[in-house]
Parts: sequence; structure tokens; C-alpha cells
Amino acid sequence: MDCGYRVHHRSVWGYLLAKVIAPFANRSARAIVTRQFAYVMALPGLYEEAIARLVTDDHSSHFLDPAVSSITITRISVAEALSPNFG
Repeated sequence: MDCGYRVHHRSVWGYLLAKVIAPFANRSARAIVTRQFAYVMALPGLYEEAIARLVTDDHSSHFLDPAVSSITITRISVAEALSPNFG
């Protein structure tokens, strides 16, 4: 948000995506997921670099072009969010 109270559409999309993937029932788990998601979103290019590194190291084809495939977004479970190594 800038001084004119304008918000970029990518910030709104990131906020909504964080709400979709975070657990609903447990507030502490939701806070952990949202915080970790914000860490990834705050560093431009971090996710793309990690995917590129995974593809070159793994040589797998399980990453499909989003333009030609459908995706399913699932909510992270409370047990996963509260696990010690979630971050």
C-alpha cells in the first residue's frame, strides 16, 4: 500500500491465495502458514528460482505449463502447518 492507499493487484491476489491455502479452523496454524507464505512472496523471484533449481536438479517433468493444464489448490492441514519443519 502506498501513501495514496493504492494496492497493487498482485498484493491482493497474494493475500487471497494465502487465505485459501491456510488452515481455517486453527488460528495459530493459519498465522504460521500466512507468515511463511508472506516470506516467500516478499522476495521477488525466490519461488521461480527454487522451481528452476528443482527442475535442473531433478530432471522430472511433473511441472506442467499452467497455460495448458488445470491446477488444484488445496488447503494446508493443521498438522502440516504446526509441524516443526514447516518453514
